Amino acid sequence: MPTCRFQRYTCQISIGSTKGRQQGTSGGTLTETVNKMADDKKDKKEEAKEKAKDEKKIEKKEEKMDKKTEEKKDEKKVEKKEEKVDKKTEEKKDEKKEEKKEEKVDKKTEEKKDEKTEEKVGANDDRKWPMSYQEEMEYLTQFEGVTHKQKLSYLNFFKMADTSKAGEITVFQFRDAVVKLGFCGQTFEVASMFVDLNPNEDRFVSIDEFMTEMCKEDSRKRTEKDMEAIFNQLDAKKDGLITPDEIVTFLKKNNRFMLDENIQSMIMKNDHDRDGGLSFKEFLVAATRK
Repeated sequence: MPTCRFQRYTCQISIGSTKGRQQGTSGGTLTETVNKMADDKKDKKEEAKEKAKDEKKIEKKEEKMDKKTEEKKDEKKVEKKEEKVDKKTEEKKDEKKEEKKEEKVDKKTEEKKDEKTEEKVGANDDRKWPMSYQEEMEYLTQFEGVTHKQKLSYLNFFKMADTSKAGEITVFQFRDAVVKLGFCGQTFEVASMFVDLNPNEDRFVSIDEFMTEMCKEDSRKRTEKDMEAIFNQLDAKKDGLITPDEIVTFLKKNNRFMLDENIQSMIMKNDHDRDGGLSFKEFLVAATRK
């Protein structure tokens, strides 16, 4: 009789199997049962692997879904930011439009004020010119640098412009008088001329201011030494060239004004060597040009 339990167990199985074979039954051997158990383990492992694969696929799908949802969220955030930026830009545009409208309104109100003051001043059309003919002749003697005929023509122009007979003219009166003489330039040119006649910038040009400016000595009659002295005053850098900036600073020091466009055009017309400024020869030609 075997002493080992497993041996006894195998003997019993073998005995049972022989009995089964003798009796015609289907009793299996130990190897068959072991193989079945191994097959079952393999099936279970395969099932576990399949389940693991399925779980990984599900996880990947979920990850993809999460990524898509995150991307959609990011897109929505970006869209919201862009909408905010667009709103801000639109608001800024609206603010600029409102500012421009306000500026236009302010300009219109200023123009209306000037027109009203002009109407008030011009309401007394029955007023007489403040000087008689004899007083006019005596008045003109104080001005030098031009002929008596030129002084008379300047005085007659001022009397034509001074429709209110107040001894002073506005920019609108000056504009109308200049247009009557046949001037067909732009508005800024008229304004520039008026500013040159109005050194104190009080929006009115008196007869004294007008005659003083108009009767200044003609530059064509000045000597070369006089013109050289004027050139040296304008040439602040002392480099032999007069630049637009130097002209602007000189005018400001002397309480005068000239539009930048006019300064630039003057330099461009007379700067023959295109060095950005006027030499003394170019300045002399420009000052004595008819």
